[in-house]
Amino acid sequence: ITVDGVNSLRRTLEKMLPDYFPLRSGLTTGSCAAAAAIAAFRKLKNPILEDFNRNIHTVLPSGETIEIPCQSVSGTFSDEKIEVSATVIKDGGDDPDVTSGLPIVTTLTLNLAEAKQANNAPVQTPETWEFVFHGGPGVGTVTLPGLGLEVGGPAINATPRQMIIDNLRNCIRYYYRYLPNAPIHVTISVPGGEEVAARTFNPRLGVVGGISIIGTSGIVKPFSSEAFVRSIRKEMEVARATGACCIVINSGAKSEKYIRNLYPELPPQAFVHYGNFIGETIGIAAELGISRLTLGVMMGKAVKLAEGHLDTHSKKVTMNKEFLKEIARRCGCTPSSIEAIDHIILARELWNILPETELQAFCSLLIEQCHRHCNVLLPNGELTILLITEEGKIIQ
Repeated sequence: ITVDGVNSLRRTLEKMLPDYFPLRSGLTTGSCAAAAAIAAFRKLKNPILEDFNRNIHTVLPSGETIEIPCQSVSGTFSDEKIEVSATVIKDGGDDPDVTSGLPIVTTLTLNLAEAKQANNAPVQTPETWEFVFHGGPGVGTVTLPGLGLEVGGPAINATPRQMIIDNLRNCIRYYYRYLPNAPIHVTISVPGGEEVAARTFNPRLGVVGGISIIGTSGIVKPFSSEAFVRSIRKEMEVARATGACCIVINSGAKSEKYIRNLYPELPPQAFVHYGNFIGETIGIAAELGISRLTLGVMMGKAVKLAEGHLDTHSKKVTMNKEFLKEIARRCGCTPSSIEAIDHIILARELWNILPETELQAFCSLLIEQCHRHCNVLLPNGELTILLITEEGKIIQ
């Protein structure tokens, strides 16, 4: 068995040695939709295909390949339209996920009328082939701005879209000359998705009628609070052992990348990821006698921390607009800016709705509130809090 990355290695080990890891990894809805798209294409290019390889080799955004089992494939073929659907069952692994077990159905449609209209157009190549995305039953519709998706369009995030396109381009590379010269319509459906969506944060985000097709890595890493905190403690112990003058804690790789430029003298081990466990991580630093600690935080977690939530996981706490409006009032924001807060969906929109003349005062008070809740956890140490913009600018 050949593997080409850490995720494919882990998935293979989980299959061969079920007890090797304490928790099993899972698949994102985006990975499931991409695997179903590949299976559907195989049927599309070979209509008489009855028995198919149910293990679909799917390329993740990282470039590595994993196997995803496909449940079924079916299609209809006529002089007007070719339409093929494939179904993959969402496997969330051991992560608590309300979408686990749902069927993810991807339908590929070639409208031959569109091909006739394109007779005089240049023949498409895999790199130029047009893909049109649609949301079927169970996939939500975006009704509010701020998510980076078209209002009125399907809630299919950018990374899953690109993942589906990349995998389909790999499929059509050797067959495109035999396909009708027409766009491939990609419709994703999730039977039962509308009912499940009521138990997610989609309604608050303005996504109605179903779930979102999401995933940045394609893999769901199993989540265990106790195990994560234990790993933080180990990392902090290693960081202390380096003798570094300061330990820097970040939510993840993105914030760490921005802050590293401020601390070029620190070894890599001095940077520790806290995930959502800000309070636990600062408490561990205090127990270990760390005297200088820097906390890097982006706006989404900062607004929760400023209100006193030391665990910022979205399943435990959401952004409180009333709290944000109170912060805005206290730092002298205009009534129009305060009113604009009512219409945001994600905290990072604050960077855009607050004018420069108000933003610095707002951020300063926000950081002050974060200090209020965090300083008591590090009574014998010096804590620096850095607020990081989406572009990597540092505010303190």
